[in-house]
Amino acid sequence: MWTAVLHLGPTSALSHFSSARLHGLPVADDQPDSVILPAGANRSVPGFTVHQRTDLVDGHLTTVRRLRCTNVERTLFDLGGMVSASRMDAWLDQLTAERRVDPVEVAMLVQQLRRQGKHSVPALVHSLSRRLGGAGLAQGALEVRLLEAVRRSGLPDGVAQFPHPGRPDGGEFVDRAWPEARLIVEADGRVWHDRIQAASTDARRDRAAAAAGFLTIRLRHEDLVGDQAGTAIELAEIYCRRVRDVA
Repeated sequence: MWTAVLHLGPTSALSHFSSARLHGLPVADDQPDSVILPAGANRSVPGFTVHQRTDLVDGHLTTVRRLRCTNVERTLFDLGGMVSASRMDAWLDQLTAERRVDPVEVAMLVQQLRRQGKHSVPALVHSLSRRLGGAGLAQGALEVRLLEAVRRSGLPDGVAQFPHPGRPDGGEFVDRAWPEARLIVEADGRVWHDRIQAASTDARRDRAAAAAGFLTIRLRHEDLVGDQAGTAIELAEIYCRRVRDVA
């Protein structure tokens, strides 16, 4: 492994089964070693499968025994279409018991990468669905946390995947809405850089909703995971005020 990363340079990282081995996951001896490189890096190393990715970011990487590799969540995603569901179940059981992963966090990564059209990960989706529920995974792990916050606040559940009120032609949806309060709540699990890039699109959607009389509240991962109790209180206050204003 050291030979591979030294040969390929500082932009390389151990990945797939090599990363799984570093993270202490049981891997058969005959599974190939792998490294991952940025797209366009046409380099190779004997005895290793080289993967090129455009979606690899610093947040997907870590260091184990001083070797740069994909973190546990990204490793599970990369192997989610290459191993059996039973193998993935065993890995997730081990990592969850050791408190090294949160299935919701893994589901958020799956949702993020799948929105970018990345490869299918059936074993991982199956294992996460068993833990989170199929509907929960389908609507996104952060949306599950949003529903938890809503129920914690004592509010009605609202309507999930509500048609965007400012887009009468259809085709756009919001995470959750309360038509009686003309209130929209969007759960934003994007990393900071992605939020900046999408700011103009979000602003356009929010203005269109406002033109239709809807207030849009955007909740981040930090709000729904780090301070769910405080977020629930704020949601209840906003909802009650909106109901009074609309009436």
